[in-house]
Amino acid sequence: MKNFLFYCISISFSLYISFDKLENISSLIITPFILLLFIFHNFKKINVNLSVLISVLFFILFVSIQNIFLGKVFFSGIYWWWVLFLLLLVPIRNDVVKKGYSIFYIISLIIIVIDCYYRFFISDKFDTFGFYNYKYGLIGTDSNFAGIFALILLISIDIIDVYKGSIKVILKILSSILLFLTFSRAAIIAYIFYLIVFKANYKVKWLCFLITFTFILLLLLNNNFFILNDQSGDSKIQLLVDYGNIIVSSDIISLLFGYGIGMVRVGALNPHVLLLQLILGIGFIGAFLYYGMLTALMLNYKKSIALLIPFTLVSFSVAPISLGVLTFVIVCIIKITENDKMLLKTCSKSSVVSNLKYKGVICH
Repeated sequence: MKNFLFYCISISFSLYISFDKLENISSLIITPFILLLFIFHNFKKINVNLSVLISVLFFILFVSIQNIFLGKVFFSGIYWWWVLFLLLLVPIRNDVVKKGYSIFYIISLIIIVIDCYYRFFISDKFDTFGFYNYKYGLIGTDSNFAGIFALILLISIDIIDVYKGSIKVILKILSSILLFLTFSRAAIIAYIFYLIVFKANYKVKWLCFLITFTFILLLLLNNNFFILNDQSGDSKIQLLVDYGNIIVSSDIISLLFGYGIGMVRVGALNPHVLLLQLILGIGFIGAFLYYGMLTALMLNYKKSIALLIPFTLVSFSVAPISLGVLTFVIVCIIKITENDKMLLKTCSKSSVVSNLKYKGVICH
């Protein structure tokens, strides 16, 4: 029953589809499964680094208290960080985690394929030019969010390392194609950064850098499709100026604690840049707690570095404060790492005992 519930949760995480005013329908589906998982689990031992658990708790409590004061739902804007905290309390075996991840990956690919089909063949085309005709699909407000989704999948398949051989190669090729078809330049550049920094040796790094730099430059200079002076770039610069002016004119209390997540808006557009969202929404204190939480994760779970640094890079273009697919991969990294540590300790103790028995220190 417990394993089945985790598999249901894995499926729920992959259903990153926006509907009406709801940014992610998986937030509606996943809650009952998590509650049931808590009911059926025995919490004898919390198998997670304490500093990570505390840093996540401090962040979600800070934002939740602010939400309550503003008359909002306590988990508004940070739902997936609450989900992360709750799942960290639940012990899950490695075989269950890996099977759940494999289910998550396949269904996530299907969701992105459906999103691509929708953007290319069903979605109404706007009176615009180039790839902007294919920017608006089923995932998030535009295909940048599908790009982040595909980016996380591509990086996680290396970190979690469930798939092997030709299957892994095929999945990575398919995921790379889907990433490119999102036309999210930020996500594509972040993935190239990941390949250069985390995957290649010294000589290959420079070769990749030269090839990709030339490739990106050619794409950006192609005014028929990938546009250099485009509406996205212009609007982002204007947003930076407008929201920057709001920050500069804010009083000290607003700077420290923010105005509330989603409470400050210029026209119909959010700040886009994650750092601006954090400062305006939860202030410099909240932003410090957020990046402190990410730092704690990277310091204690080294595999998360290859995931969180590219995500942070993307966030300078656009990224949500709370993202379900990112949460799930973090949970998988932590569970597998902690389970491996426990297994290593158990094996070490067994070998010591066997050695002592062999020497006659412990009587049989």
